Amino acid sequence: MSHAEFDALADSRMQERQAMNNPAQWGPFTGDGYYPVNDEQLADTLVGADIVIAEDRFTSFAYMEGYLSPERGSKPFFAIKDRTPGEVHLLSVPGANE
Repeated sequence: MSHAEFDALADSRMQERQAMNNPAQWGPFTGDGYYPVNDEQLADTLVGADIVIAEDRFTSFAYMEGYLSPERGSKPFFAIKDRTPGEVHLLSVPGANE
């Protein structure tokens, strides 16, 4: 690798790091809005939701992603539903605390 190629790679890596440190560049699932919920709370929250991804091929959990109902602001969400009876699930709704 030449000195110029190395410098170009280093500049590229620095730009990537600066972008990661800029909240304006973060995706919708960065920040607050992570909740442990039980079966009833999860079901209630997802009433009327537009579930875009429902991945159930994992043995111990199912993954869901989409948008809450218009009554809940159509906010993006993801949920990791634990398949173990009685265990809590992870629900993420960024901006829910705003």
